[in-house]
Amino acid sequence: MGASAEECRANIRTTINLLQSLGFIINFSKSHLIPSSRCKYLGFTFDSIEQSISIPPSCRKKLWHLTRNLAQKFTCAIREFASLIGSLVSVCPAVQYGLLYTKALEREKFLALVNNNEDYTKFMRLPSHLQADFSSILNDINQSNGIRSGKFDREIFSDASLNGWGASCGELRTHGWWSKSDLALHINALELKAAFNGLRCFASDLHDCDILLRVDNTTALAYINKYGSIQFPHLSAIAREIWQWCEVRNIFIFASYISSLENSIADAESRISDPDTEWSLSNEAFIKLSNIFGPFDLDLFASLINNKCETYVSWFPDPGSIAIDAFTLSWKGVNFYAFPPFILLPRVLRKIVEDKATGTVVIPWWPSQAWFPLFCRLLLSKPLVLSPNRSLLSSPFRDQHPSWRTLSWGSGDYPGGIREPLSAIGRKSSFTCFLVRGHN
Repeated sequence: MGASAEECRANIRTTINLLQSLGFIINFSKSHLIPSSRCKYLGFTFDSIEQSISIPPSCRKKLWHLTRNLAQKFTCAIREFASLIGSLVSVCPAVQYGLLYTKALEREKFLALVNNNEDYTKFMRLPSHLQADFSSILNDINQSNGIRSGKFDREIFSDASLNGWGASCGELRTHGWWSKSDLALHINALELKAAFNGLRCFASDLHDCDILLRVDNTTALAYINKYGSIQFPHLSAIAREIWQWCEVRNIFIFASYISSLENSIADAESRISDPDTEWSLSNEAFIKLSNIFGPFDLDLFASLINNKCETYVSWFPDPGSIAIDAFTLSWKGVNFYAFPPFILLPRVLRKIVEDKATGTVVIPWWPSQAWFPLFCRLLLSKPLVLSPNRSLLSSPFRDQHPSWRTLSWGSGDYPGGIREPLSAIGRKSSFTCFLVRGHN
């Protein structure tokens, strides 16, 4: 390598002299001694200007036809299928994300051999779900792979515990908790999910870059760097999801091991336990609410495990939220849903007035609070009354809210009148939901 042709020639002379002085015999007929920005080496085309590795056109064409022909079949000999996989794997250094889609093929080959006593002459069925992988392979064959410099644009630390997950990036840090379905997973799966959550929290704004992931779990590290495996499909499914997220953004990731002692920030974040922050209306209650006041555009106070709308805002970095801190956004022009922490209710009502916003807010029915008169002035709709019961509020940490018998709730709208006396609402129900709107 050199910055100019003359520098390359000088480097060639130096290299030849060094090798010959050490006793090596150089095969000049197989050596490429003329400086060039493109050269063929080990079956690949290297381009020093584009900093890329690609498959030579003749090889690419042959491989494309082999893949397409096999993809059109319903059955084939296991040997034929294995031969295609071998050809695809051999060119993966020149195909970005190439290994990602060969893993599914290798899994089917593995199962076919298990079912046929390792007999490669037997025939196997090609399941329909492989068509998506074949399509991706046919598309990726025409792409090139970048030559990695070893420099990373961002470094993200992650860790998982049986309580939750944590991640950090520079001075930023975040955490979250597992859903009930996640808690049934093995810790290796949780470590992969933690890495993915950290990636989505701190790299969703990036594209066309390289990211270093720091993990303290060797299984998660292997599944990320090897694009999955054939033995444990549930782990491979998470690794596949991670890489497909990266593929959309043209991001390359590399997982590097870090000891648990050095991963102290992410480890501490993963062990944070605050069960009283994740309360939400039960799905049944929310559906009832949505049928009257919805559909909602945005959930203003939510997290990955309790959001009621697909689009939501969190109060700290979250892998699925569109933004952090609802108070930094304009609420005007969206039909929002809000179930804020009780302490934020005065601020929520002021924000509705300032933004002249319209939406639905779920609040405790506390007439003695200082914010209650403002709430009453904002009422527009007839309230939706939700009778108190054990399952009205849900949380991944508790079976029922400790104060479910005594809490009273409501929400409202401006400038319309109230359809029935507020005192009557407070007497007959624990939960009341209204539509609210700020001043026009």
